[in-house]
Amino acid sequence: MNSNTICACACGCAEKLSLKEKFKNDFKIGASIPGALFMEEQKDQIELLTSQFNLVTPENLMKWDSIQKVEGEYHFEVADRFMDFAEKHNLEVHGHTLIWHAQTPEWVFKNPDGSLPPRKQALKRMEAHIHTVMGRYKGRIAVWDVVNEAFKNEGELRKSVWFEMIGEDYLEHAHRFAREADPNALLCLNDYDTFLPKKCDKLIETATELKKKGLVDAIGLQDHLQLKTPSLEDYERTLAACSATGLKVMITELDVSFKPFKWKYFGNDEEKIEFSPEEIVLLHSYQAEKRVPPELDAEFSQRYADLFHLYRKYSESIYSVGFWCLSDKTSWLNSNPIKDNYPLLFDRELKPKNAYYRIMKEV
Repeated sequence: MNSNTICACACGCAEKLSLKEKFKNDFKIGASIPGALFMEEQKDQIELLTSQFNLVTPENLMKWDSIQKVEGEYHFEVADRFMDFAEKHNLEVHGHTLIWHAQTPEWVFKNPDGSLPPRKQALKRMEAHIHTVMGRYKGRIAVWDVVNEAFKNEGELRKSVWFEMIGEDYLEHAHRFAREADPNALLCLNDYDTFLPKKCDKLIETATELKKKGLVDAIGLQDHLQLKTPSLEDYERTLAACSATGLKVMITELDVSFKPFKWKYFGNDEEKIEFSPEEIVLLHSYQAEKRVPPELDAEFSQRYADLFHLYRKYSESIYSVGFWCLSDKTSWLNSNPIKDNYPLLFDRELKPKNAYYRIMKEV
């Protein structure tokens, strides 16, 4: 594939187009990548990334358990190579993530005797990690997801282990440590299912309070969406409300799943998952086609076109639109709990889908 010669009409003409060029006056266009892409020099994926995108997120390689599995032992080899790769290709970096209740080593949350670390000790661990990681890349990473997924869908602060150890103000401490570590980095509060009204309200309330203290610059909307959920009206309500805060809005983990979300079954084999009769019919059609069923392709393309119309409408507030993964080939939705999905603009062969052309022609 030569991704530098993608034509908006899919006719093979030589007009050069890219997402980053189309939206260069609106917002950054990003994608998350795994370490294998640059460690193994996967040239076809590198070509797609560098031709279409101008922002990149480390998918897992900067999370706590990738950098500091053992207390005080930091391993930056892969992260350093990621930074060198991004800078070589003039890609802005969106750092992900400093504080999260998942993908964090057990020692952070437990003392050797199994007890919960006291507040003072937990704060020291948090401060040391944030200062060390952010300090290493100070001035090189433009944006950081400081606290990830801090809220429950019901509109409450998640009672994570961070909450149990430190208390409700753990978010403020995390952002204060981050501001100290790199005063010029944009600090983002990132979460999913933000189209739910109560969750959106709590996210905005917290972000606004932290903004008043100079500790938050942006709200991150993960946007792991489905074909019909949320409705466009509910989705725009969230965009409008976040834009009204005066904070930057970052679309951080965009994809559109064809298959039903079954996260309560995470960690189980697919055959143990309960499906409705309608879902079974749909899943069988995927298995037969080995791709998105043609009858749903138009709906998928329309969904992406509608989303990008909204992003452009709120472009004064939106800093970046970042996809979670580069193509269907590497999408996280290909794995647990349901195998194989087709949620992105580029297919398993890294070719643009009709949804890509719809965006390029109509938005």
